[in-house]
Amino acid sequence: MTKPGGKAMSVRQLRKKGRGRRKRSEWLVSTAYLLPSLAGVVLFFFLPLIMILVTSTQKSVTNSDFVGMDNYSAVLGNQAFILATKNTFLFSALAVPLAVILALLLALLLNTEIPGRSWFNKREIGRAHV
Repeated sequence: MTKPGGKAMSVRQLRKKGRGRRKRSEWLVSTAYLLPSLAGVVLFFFLPLIMILVTSTQKSVTNSDFVGMDNYSAVLGNQAFILATKNTFLFSALAVPLAVILALLLALLLNTEIPGRSWFNKREIGRAHV
């Protein structure tokens, strides 16, 4: 095979050229497979996020007067919001470690050789799988 200038191409150059084409076609195929997922992410995540951010800077849903960050300052100054935020953090700080500890204790219980272990496995784990 010859180059446009009339010089012959080596085997190495031909392989390199074919490899580049293959990579490009593989990229096109993989992009075609990813496009529906990317469209879903844009449609169901980014578009609603942008709409929420725009709506949050308006006076209300029906009144589209721009109020800027006034809505955020009103929420952050609200005592009910502050109390709800504190309660949420307190609940999370207690519930998450407790759930982890209970899960580890249950795993240890299922892995130790104690009387009644097989009964517990059949009774409790059997229900979870049904």
